[in-house]
Amino acid sequence: MRTAAKAAEPVRAPTGTRRGVQRRSVNGPDRTAEAPVQAEVFPVITLPPHADLAAQARRVQLIDDALRLAEWCAPGRQVTAKGVLKPTVAREAVEELRLWQRDDALTDPSTRATALAGLRSAGGLPVLDVPWKFAAGNGLIAIRSGQAFPGPELPAPGDADQLLSCWQDALAGEVGALDSMGARIMPGMLSMLAESFASVAFPVLKLLYRLPDEEWLDTGGLLVSLGSGAGQPDASVLDVFILESTAQLLKILSDFGAADVDWGAAPWRSEEVAAIVLFGDSSSPLPGYRMRLTPLGRHGIRNVLVSEGHTARVAGELAAADAAALLDALQYYDDAAFSAELTGWLAGRDEATAVTQLLDAIPGTDADLAGRRVNAISALTIATSSDAREILRDAVASGPDGRRHVASGVLANLGEELPFYRETGQQWLLVDLLTALSAGDLRGSLSQDLLEAIRAHADDLWRSGHPAAADTLEATAAALRDSDKTLAKRLRRSAHKARGRNRSA
Repeated sequence: MRTAAKAAEPVRAPTGTRRGVQRRSVNGPDRTAEAPVQAEVFPVITLPPHADLAAQARRVQLIDDALRLAEWCAPGRQVTAKGVLKPTVAREAVEELRLWQRDDALTDPSTRATALAGLRSAGGLPVLDVPWKFAAGNGLIAIRSGQAFPGPELPAPGDADQLLSCWQDALAGEVGALDSMGARIMPGMLSMLAESFASVAFPVLKLLYRLPDEEWLDTGGLLVSLGSGAGQPDASVLDVFILESTAQLLKILSDFGAADVDWGAAPWRSEEVAAIVLFGDSSSPLPGYRMRLTPLGRHGIRNVLVSEGHTARVAGELAAADAAALLDALQYYDDAAFSAELTGWLAGRDEATAVTQLLDAIPGTDADLAGRRVNAISALTIATSSDAREILRDAVASGPDGRRHVASGVLANLGEELPFYRETGQQWLLVDLLTALSAGDLRGSLSQDLLEAIRAHADDLWRSGHPAAADTLEATAAALRDSDKTLAKRLRRSAHKARGRNRSA
């Protein structure tokens, strides 16, 4: 969030409750209490062009094999009543498309010849069956009159969006299947011991998505973030469940080109570690693998998050948005992304149109739109040159409250302080900023510069006429109660006066 006077550190957007890890009670009967899934706001990310992402997706083994199979069916290939290639045709597919390269056991010519000669059903050969089922199930292959042909969903050459959609469907399906396994991911009887733990597939994906580009997440950070391990070197049952679940997730992500994984020097074997934890006398060290998403992985996980109702934006996607949508979204951008996004938006509009649209997006003084007004001041300060100042002056002179306050704040930023701004406008905008910050972590957002501004105006903020002044000043006083009791007291007094003013109005 930006201040009325200048760009400031962005406020961390409020986030919802993350899916929790269910725990087994150690003090009584088993109890499970999963935190409700709430919409979260994730950091704005930057992605390569779709063409580059599509090229990465095409290199994924499953996608590449499925697409090549579909293209290979162009002349029409004979299939059985069960919809798989007839054995003779299946042998041709394995050889001509070199699918045998996916299985080390088939790389020896004599072994491969023996395996193919004894083939009774294409379904018995995983290197062919897996991509075939994916292609058929996703419309890449269509079966008509006993023959297989390229299907309606087969991406046209150069269609990056359609290719990415194929990749996305495959990834989402695999991750969803893993999430559904829950405790059953643990081997043997260990699944019974872990039955009170909820799947961590999506919490891990969210952790990875929140990491800055190029930053790694190691197992220690993983366990601490999910409420287990607490950084201790010894493994517990919950540790093993999280580590095994994450290892399985990473195998999926790695296979789909969605994550870089460094497995470390010691391989992870959940059966051995769990056995030591449960039945041995010595502790087992934690594995040392680490992970991070690739740009393709960020693209895919973003789509998953958005499909669940979360906010996960990509820089550059708002160029065609209306001004209101732009201003509402910019509160979640850091300074660099804010500037880049706004620059892209301004590029499609002349200055007068941009300034007018941004002002029109401020309909009044609704407290829920305080964040939009704060962002509008930053955006308009960047967008306005001397040629468009008259539009701002007109808004101050005749615009509705809220809009006229924003216009006066922008002019002040540009070195032109009108009487309205000096009289009450500055105080109104300060209350508006605090109102916007109150929607998130108010205490953590009170920078030193902002505190100095509050101290300078604390006794007079009730005069601003801001409709949310009383509630906002009380909230700010509460946030300062432990760090600055004197200022908190001044704000409570000002809030009381604002409430009395509202009653007498």
